[in-house]
Amino acid sequence: MDQIADFNVLKVVRSSGTLREQVVAKLRKAIIAGTFAPGERLVERRLVELLGVSRTLVREALRQLETEGLIETLPYKGPAVTALTAEQVRQIYEMRAAMEGLAAKLFAERASEDDIDRLDATVKAIARCYRLGDGDGQRAAVENFYEILLAGTGNAILMGFVGAQRARLAWLRAVSLARKGRSRTSIEEKRAIVAAIKARNTVHARALTEAHIAAAFDSVSRVLTDVRSARPRERAGRKRP
Repeated sequence: MDQIADFNVLKVVRSSGTLREQVVAKLRKAIIAGTFAPGERLVERRLVELLGVSRTLVREALRQLETEGLIETLPYKGPAVTALTAEQVRQIYEMRAAMEGLAAKLFAERASEDDIDRLDATVKAIARCYRLGDGDGQRAAVENFYEILLAGTGNAILMGFVGAQRARLAWLRAVSLARKGRSRTSIEEKRAIVAAIKARNTVHARALTEAHIAAAFDSVSRVLTDVRSARPRERAGRKRP
């Protein structure tokens, strides 16, 4: 995953928005981008220095991100980036397939032509950012794709169910796209979904979305397996002879 070379980008700007919102957004973005790795402890003192805010604001932000599933509090260790198990990832993607497959079906049925044009435009934006090597822009465009898709369903309950997992899903999408070649194939899959939606083919739109999520799950699983297998080798390499 993309790494932020200079941690100064985490520094909070006090002139816009509330400080708490900015701290939450900065930390969320850093976790999704992979700056803080799964399982990594988040030491309050270090975060205070990196963000340039009070310890109280850091604690409030950590509590917010814990409700989003990005952070967990470990006994005797404190807050750390959530390290999902393989079983948890499987369950999340089962939920995604069910919810987003339904969203594609409903969107194909109910969305206006303007909504469809906007969805198509986001795929073009994703492809453009990919060509330019703009990882942040690509992730933002992908999030916009799903926001438009869900909004066009006309189903507020569905939006709420998926929205509750928004931050965790954004992190997993970033993991998936980190795998070599996945970004390109993901774009092609989204193009096919939009084409089915334009044709108002609800069955095909749903099937393509479910297949897209299955491919994303395979990508995430492979990346996380590689990360887990690399950790014992890294620890062994750090041992003194």
